[in-house]
Amino acid sequence: MRNYVIIEPYAGLANRMRAIAGAVELANKINAKLLIIWVRNADLYAKFSDLFLPISAKIIEFDGYGYMYKLYRHIIKKINHIYIDDNKIQNEIWQDIGNAIEQLKDKNVLIYSCMNIIRSLDYKYFKPSKKISEILNPNINKDVYGIHIRRTDNWVSTKYSPTKLFISKIKEDLAINPNQMFYLATDDLNEEKNIIKQFPKNIIIHKKNSLDRANKTAIIDSMVDLCHLSMCGKIYGSYYSSFSNVAARWHGINKYILQEGKEEICFD
Repeated sequence: MRNYVIIEPYAGLANRMRAIAGAVELANKINAKLLIIWVRNADLYAKFSDLFLPISAKIIEFDGYGYMYKLYRHIIKKINHIYIDDNKIQNEIWQDIGNAIEQLKDKNVLIYSCMNIIRSLDYKYFKPSKKISEILNPNINKDVYGIHIRRTDNWVSTKYSPTKLFISKIKEDLAINPNQMFYLATDDLNEEKNIIKQFPKNIIIHKKNSLDRANKTAIIDSMVDLCHLSMCGKIYGSYYSSFSNVAARWHGINKYILQEGKEEICFD
């Protein structure tokens, strides 16, 4: 009888994607069945199927943390399993994944995390839903450069990746090619207006209907931004942003973190 890897990803879209990516790879490595617990809540109020095509996993969805979710938690506690959370991933799992996989073989594993348990760079399992695909702009391709400016509740990105760095980079690229196009994804409409005003002929956006994560429309818009960024030739991303990271990882493109005092190219 095969064992299970049960993953309950939490937080926003990119956080959930990276957590699931690691769980998929772990399940494959230890020959376990994968079960995804997808909770619609204030961080992300959309069904898995609203965003993605089906993947090779059983998905159980809950609308918030009501009675049915509590019943699931009661049942899962009775199953013999190894519990892994963010703290364990940070301090143990990533340190020696080979040893961890050996320990997890033939066991049920329950993961509650917004992190990638084994830092998988393989996001091929994720395909945008038909609804998302129909929204995507066919003009976004490798000739377009992606820009992701993370703001609102992420003070770390706001502090260490100020807007002036992105403006400077746009000007630098336009000096080389005045016709260079940029796809701008941001959760701050004031930033969006400011950059469009400065570069009206070179900026492409997806017009957002909402920025409220508790609104399904906002999550759809976020997914469209993520897909568009992943379709670009490269990404100028924000420091400490899983959204920038996942967009780059999805199709293996270069991401340049624009950070105060330095610029880095990396996947993590």
